[in-house]
Amino acid sequence: MQNTIIEDLWHKYLFIATMSGITTLMRAPIGPICNHPSGMETIKQLTKEIIDVMNVAGAPISNELETIQMEKIANLAPEMKSSMQRDMEKGLPVEADHLHGYLLEIAKTADLPVPVLESVYANLKIYERSR
Repeated sequence: MQNTIIEDLWHKYLFIATMSGITTLMRAPIGPICNHPSGMETIKQLTKEIIDVMNVAGAPISNELETIQMEKIANLAPEMKSSMQRDMEKGLPVEADHLHGYLLEIAKTADLPVPVLESVYANLKIYERSR
C-alpha cells in the first residue's frame, strides 16, 4: 500500500509541475495551449523531461505515466488554469524552487538535459525578481 501512495504522489507531482509549468510559461489556460501544435509538443516534451528526472531519482512511477498524463491533460476543461498561473496573474509568490527547482537539481546532478524545464524555471525566476 505504501508504494501505491508514494507512486500516486509522484504522479501528482508530475501533473502539478507540468500544468503549472506550461500555463505559466505560455500565460494561457490549458485549452489554447493544447489546441496549438507547438503548445501540445511543448507539453509532451516537458512531461517527458520530468519523467526522465523522476526515473533518475528512482521514483516508483508507472511505466504508462506519460500516457496517463497526456490523457489527463486532454480531458481538462479548456479554461483550466493552474493555481500558480492564477498566483502570477495576481502578482503573488510562486513555488518555483519547490516544484521546478527541485527537479532541476536532480537533472543537473545526473547531467540530464531538460531544456523545457529550464525554460519554465527561468520564466518563474524572472517573474519572482520582477515582483
